[in-house]
Amino acid sequence: MHKVLFIVILSVYLLSGCEEDVPPLPAAIECDKTAILDTDLYDNGPSDKFHIDSVWIRSNCLFLQYSYGGGCGNTNMQLVGYHNLTKPLPTSLTARFSFKDEDKCEAYLQSTESFDLTPYQKNDYPQVILQIEGWDAPILYSY
Repeated sequence: MHKVLFIVILSVYLLSGCEEDVPPLPAAIECDKTAILDTDLYDNGPSDKFHIDSVWIRSNCLFLQYSYGGGCGNTNMQLVGYHNLTKPLPTSLTARFSFKDEDKCEAYLQSTESFDLTPYQKNDYPQVILQIEGWDAPILYSY
């Protein structure tokens, strides 16, 4: 009798479980800003002080976690780079974070921003090696 009751309860449970909502797939990642290809901006753009805490890539976005002194003014972070044609394959790109800090306060802040890397893609290459100024390890961007 207990076996029959157990089988009935198990069957009801399994059949009712088919109507369970399936979680949606994660939305596409949206980057905060777009990376810039510009040799002049790379050479002459703002370069106020900050510290790179961490860098990683997810999808086509490069994420930057950084720290700086501030707290009461405007800041602007950009990722600027140029294709380095002197490096061997796979293709290489030299980049830096251009930081403008109009903030004269000195609180130690941490921020995270992301940059769309699609402007750094090169036709006929499935990946680019990013050499980022201030970050020791090269970063492989595959697309």
